[in-house]
Order: sequence, then structure tokens, then C-alpha cells
Amino acid sequence: YAPTSPQCHGVAQAPPATDLFHLSLQSLCEVLRVTPCHEQGIRGTGVAIALPDTGFAAHPWFESHGYDIRRVSTVDGMDPAEDEQGHGTAACANALAVAPGATLLGIRQADFSATALEVALAQSPHVLSCSWGWDKDYQSRDQLRRTEPHTALQFDDMERIIRGAIQEGTTVVFSAGNGERAF
Repeated sequence: YAPTSPQCHGVAQAPPATDLFHLSLQSLCEVLRVTPCHEQGIRGTGVAIALPDTGFAAHPWFESHGYDIRRVSTVDGMDPAEDEQGHGTAACANALAVAPGATLLGIRQADFSATALEVALAQSPHVLSCSWGWDKDYQSRDQLRRTEPHTALQFDDMERIIRGAIQEGTTVVFSAGNGERAF
């Protein structure tokens, strides 16, 4: 499906730029076919999306569109509006391009941990979206328990937390990875 005159919420103004390989917000909207949904008034209104990631910059593009972004940190003293890597800010832009009416709960995390999931779920989201993974994915759980027992325990905790979130009715989405196997 490729509309003849594709339109995506907010593309008139430039979103946060990145020098990494990425889809434009226009391409994202085309690939996910969100324009027909937006035209029907389906914009994510009333949906809370928790997004644990690297931070969520207060980019003028977000401010000019009046998006509802609430920023939280997993570590005291770590500013959730700072994002040195830019990944969380870009993931936020993607989510809001698809669901501009949603409330984005940006959880700045210090590492990829069970704590980030717990803090995100404490915000009572409808959707938990995680765009991160590990290079540990090539090891079996048994190998990981032998070589990195702390990481194995953390993976076990995350699995328990994710299963609990799903049982409580939260939609959980993980990225497919960047060439690695996904968690």
C-alpha cells in the first residue's frame, strides 16, 4: 500500500535529525499505513505508551506539536530530558508519528534492566515499547548462567516482569534487533 499523496502527522516541520540509518517519519507512516487511521480520527488518544530508552530531548518539533510527553528517570539526578545518544528521542518521534494523540511516558534508563521495566510499568501504560537488546542473545540461557550469572538473573527478572505485564493486559512490544537475535 502506498498512498498517492502520503501524509503523516507532523511532517511539515522537521523532526529530530540523526546521522544514523533510519526511516523518515514519512516512510514510517507509509510502511505502517497510519494515514488512513489518522484520517478516520484514530490517533492513539487515550493510550499511554511507556518507552524505556536513552532519554527524551525536549526537541522543538515535539513542543510545536503539543505532544503529551512525560519524562521519568530510573536514577535520581539523571535528567530524563537529556539524550546524549539520541535513540530515545528518535524512538519517541516514531511512536508519536504513529499515535500523535497518545501520552508518551519516556523512561530514561541507566542500563537495559528490569528496573527500567518496573519503572515503566509503574506508570500504568497501555503499551510498553522497548527498542533495545543485547549482544548476549547469541548465548543460550545455560551458557549465560555459566559465563555471566548476574546478566542471566537480570534476563530472568525481565522475563518475569514482561509475562506479568502481558497477564495484566499491557501490550508489550520489543524491537526486532539490529542484526542480532531479539530478546
